Amino acid sequence: MNRRITSLVGALLFFGASLGYAQAQVPAGGGPAGQKPRQQYDCSKASDPARCEARRKERKELYAKAQEACKGKTGDEQRSCMREQRRKTAPAGDRQRRAHRHQKVDCSKAADPAQCEARRKEMSERFKKTQEACKGKAGDEMRNCMREQRKGR
Repeated sequence: MNRRITSLVGALLFFGASLGYAQAQVPAGGGPAGQKPRQQYDCSKASDPARCEARRKERKELYAKAQEACKGKTGDEQRSCMREQRRKTAPAGDRQRRAHRHQKVDCSKAADPAQCEARRKEMSERFKKTQEACKGKAGDEMRNCMREQRKGR
C-alpha cells in the first residue's frame, strides 16, 4: 500500500511539472519569441534633439496616414499598399538619397574613362535584363527574382 501511494505521488509530481514546463513562454519584450523588441532611438542623445523629434513626429504621422490608406487590406496586399504609401509620402531627405543612388556615373572624371564607360554600359545592360526578367512581380517575389538574376551572372 505504501509503495502505491509513493508511486502515485511521484506520477502526480511528474505530470504537474510537465504541465508547468509546457506553458507558453511570453518574451519579456512582448514581441515574437526569439526576437528582441524594437527599440526607439533616444533623441536626447542626438546631435540636434529638436530635429530628431521633428523627424520622429513626421514619420509617425506618415505611418498613420499609410495605415489609414491601407485599412481593410491584409497579407501581401497590405504589405504592398504600405510600401507604395511609403514611396509616395517619403520625407524629402529620403527621396533625395534614393534619387542620388540612381544618378548616372560621370566617367570623364574617372582615372580610366574608357574602362569606366565600359563598366557603366555593362551594368546598365545587366540591370535592364534583370528588370525585364522580373517585370510584373512585386514584394518578396520581386526580391527573390532579383536575387536569382544576380546569382545567374
